Amino acid sequence: MNLKLDIEYDGTLYCGWQRQPNGVSVQEEIEKALAVICRTPIPVTGAGRTDAGVHATGQAAHFHLPFLDISLSKLERSLNGLLKEGITIRRLRQVPEDFHARFSAIERSYVYSISTRKRSIDRDRFFIYGLPLDLTAMRKAAALLLGRHDFTNLSIATGEKSTICTLKRLDIERKGSEIRIKITADRFLHKMVRMTTGFLINVGRGKIALSEVKKFLQPGKSLRKWAFSAPACGLCLVKVKYPSRLFRTARAKQPGVR
Repeated sequence: MNLKLDIEYDGTLYCGWQRQPNGVSVQEEIEKALAVICRTPIPVTGAGRTDAGVHATGQAAHFHLPFLDISLSKLERSLNGLLKEGITIRRLRQVPEDFHARFSAIERSYVYSISTRKRSIDRDRFFIYGLPLDLTAMRKAAALLLGRHDFTNLSIATGEKSTICTLKRLDIERKGSEIRIKITADRFLHKMVRMTTGFLINVGRGKIALSEVKKFLQPGKSLRKWAFSAPACGLCLVKVKYPSRLFRTARAKQPGVR
């Protein structure tokens, strides 16, 4: 039985999604909770490996169980009861056996949040940036980044088989003191969202001219020094999209957990 998790977590409390030797990760905590319920190790595969401090409201993961003698709703409640603070299973459902949280994904969407004023209660959800930004220039630069390009200069990718990504959405919205950068692509390189955000901020500060934007998409040019990785606290993974065919109604079997 293949099961999919929709997960929300506060990245401030964890060293990232993936298991790490010197920190507590979200993946590790979910696997520990499943091991208690199932009385056997259950590996969990996530859709993406968010870094330390990065949040998620729409992370996805899958795992396999040979048997299940309780309802999915009870399994979901048991998981949430065992998981530490800052991690919530928003939904648990059965999916076809060929579903894979990472390799079946066709899009991932993130939101990066910037605040132009000091914050207290929700300070771990924003990059506090008080300097003036030219949002018109940032939006024009964002439009030039859309499409299929080499994003080497807007990431810290190393050893990737391909650095080509298709950027499908890059919107910049402002409401009062809050600026949100909404970005969707077929795939993302390591720190690509945070580097793209830093790049757009530099455009907004007048440090990078609009006429220079296209240079950053040319392979072979080493221009990473002109962008910076925006802090992890402002970033949130909000959605992982899959082909609708993968969510056809499966006839649930109810044999049980050992």
